[in-house]
Amino acid sequence: MRNQADGIKKNYHILQEKLDQLNVFSGYASLLRQLSEYDIWSKDLKNASIFLTDCQTTVNASCNATEFDDLLTKANVCWNEVNCSNVPDECRLKTERDTIAERKNSCISLEVSGSFGDCMNFIKNDLYSIIQNDLPPRDTPIECETVRMEGGEAIKEKSSYDPNTKELTIYVPLHGTRPSIIFLISETKTAIIYDQECLVADTSQDYLDVLNGAENTGDGCKDIKELAESDLSNHYFYNIDQGILSEDDIAKLPLSIQDACALKIIRGTVTVPVDEPTFNNTNPNPVLPGSCNPPQGCSKSKTICSKSKLDYCSSSGGYLFGVSLHIQGLNLVCVECCEDGSSKDLCACSDIQTDNKEDSKFFECYGNCTIGEYQCQELDKCISFDQPCGNCTGDDCCYGDGKKCGEECIYKYNGDYEKYDCNGVCVKNDQKCDFPCPFNSFQCGDNSEAKCIPETDFDLFRTCRESGKCLTNMEPCGDDCRPDYIKCGDDCRKKTEYRDCNGECVPRHEQCDGSCPVGRQACGQKFCLSTDSSEAYSTAHYRECNGAMYTHDRTLRQDMCHGI
Repeated sequence: MRNQADGIKKNYHILQEKLDQLNVFSGYASLLRQLSEYDIWSKDLKNASIFLTDCQTTVNASCNATEFDDLLTKANVCWNEVNCSNVPDECRLKTERDTIAERKNSCISLEVSGSFGDCMNFIKNDLYSIIQNDLPPRDTPIECETVRMEGGEAIKEKSSYDPNTKELTIYVPLHGTRPSIIFLISETKTAIIYDQECLVADTSQDYLDVLNGAENTGDGCKDIKELAESDLSNHYFYNIDQGILSEDDIAKLPLSIQDACALKIIRGTVTVPVDEPTFNNTNPNPVLPGSCNPPQGCSKSKTICSKSKLDYCSSSGGYLFGVSLHIQGLNLVCVECCEDGSSKDLCACSDIQTDNKEDSKFFECYGNCTIGEYQCQELDKCISFDQPCGNCTGDDCCYGDGKKCGEECIYKYNGDYEKYDCNGVCVKNDQKCDFPCPFNSFQCGDNSEAKCIPETDFDLFRTCRESGKCLTNMEPCGDDCRPDYIKCGDDCRKKTEYRDCNGECVPRHEQCDGSCPVGRQACGQKFCLSTDSSEAYSTAHYRECNGAMYTHDRTLRQDMCHGI
């Protein structure tokens, strides 16, 4: 009978969760009304605005949970009291559980007009095309792909630059211990988008440089950019949590970020550059300076942080001429504490920095779940989003739209899952189980080295018969590279991107003894610009001025032609 009480609690929580998102519909309705100011107000847009305005009322009705308030109280009591030897009659709640489950199903159903599911489905699948049909012609987004190596693993990143909004989206898949992530970079704000959370900060200079490079990519990326780990210039950051944003703060974000984060927890963060030793410091609780004017009752404070389990990284792909950034970040949540002992507003630092980690009151003082976690009611504690909540079965154990996979919860990334269940163990999609590779993929590698690679990546991977390993084009098989590649040290490089210079490999965009390849023109003393205007870094987009490299519409922030 305890599971009946648990079902009531979970269904009640889902209803409340959907009601908490009513502002999504009012926000979109307001946006559509604003379009009327720009003479974009067709009959379809008007009907869409009316529908979304009505959704605030219809969703409130279809997801209303107030009549179950008393039932929730009873369920909480029964959940605590019921055991194998004690099952009170008042805790036989099957009928009540089925009733609230029916309300929840109606709330999220796509078939019930005006339900949460119906209204949200309209936003996701219909609204964009309605707006798109009424907007003036737009420039086509520039799509690029990068394959880079990290820790012996090949990572395929995709990116899309929208010249209309001047925004760049970078898709970084699951790799190593790092979760999949989407970066949405605008000129003012950058959103780091996880499964269930968005972290929003002011756009850093590094990302402004990447954005500027994307703006000057010409007609797009003709080929997939391939980067060895040695090609990457590492930049390190702490991303410090500033708390969950208010509705007013969310309304001030770029619309693209509001849309991408509409159903997620949105936190504000501050990005701070750090050096490599600081970034790699194994101390789980970095200490930062306290405020100059601590709250009353405390003469000296400091800030103690905790590293989130979620970290992130991305590359700049081919967007920056002559350099490829590898941006790595750690997410921190921090607590200001008083070194004199506890005060009215601050915890004592001695209560946080304890010899025994279990005795630390860090999260008690922080007062919330950290980045990457949520409150599991059944366990009465914060757990990570990939952890099932309590002793349960099926997808109901997972937060939001999570799916049970082995003993963990997984979520869709860019429209699909990155893991699957292999005999009760959740494994990455490229890991071969004891059956043939799924449809639309091929086996690369033999025996224990076998992987399942998407058919779309057939030209990027091959099986090395000498070792049985699955290799990228950048990895030699023995001493041999693919026919259209040349050996450069321990790597293989595209002949279209590299050439021999006195026995050494140099990129074709770099000079060799002051000369450039055919079809390229010297820029300063180091680089070569293509004379083909369709290429990313060409004389059509860049020029030399007093030894510095400029775009034709604004200055690049580095003296690139002199290699500085």
